Amino acid sequence: MPVHRKLGAVALLLALGFGRRSAFAQQLALPDSAATRCAGGVCTIEGTVAQVSVSHKLGTTFLNFGAAYPHQTFTAVIFHGAKDHFPDPKQWEGRPVRVTGKVQVYRGKPEMILVAASQLRAAP
Repeated sequence: MPVHRKLGAVALLLALGFGRRSAFAQQLALPDSAATRCAGGVCTIEGTVAQVSVSHKLGTTFLNFGAAYPHQTFTAVIFHGAKDHFPDPKQWEGRPVRVTGKVQVYRGKPEMILVAASQLRAAP
């Protein structure tokens, strides 16, 4: 394929929004078991919350996907300072949800820090 056609194809994809990772990521959801593939990027992760636990020392809330800690496949973390945005996190235990945000790897496991209620919603 000639270079000008390749550039045209790239321009078309960008025009359709495929170059905007965060907008595209919100349309497609990765399963919690594949969250590591998105490490360093903004993605939507979908899975069932197997366990909701709260650290007594710091008040941090952990939504563990796939299995309970330490066998979880992915964790959504709500630090104490953001807890007012998530008044009843226990409601998500056992339910399929979607979370959107930046995925990072912490101690070998993928996680996402939630700071706004809009990042967490029931899965369709």
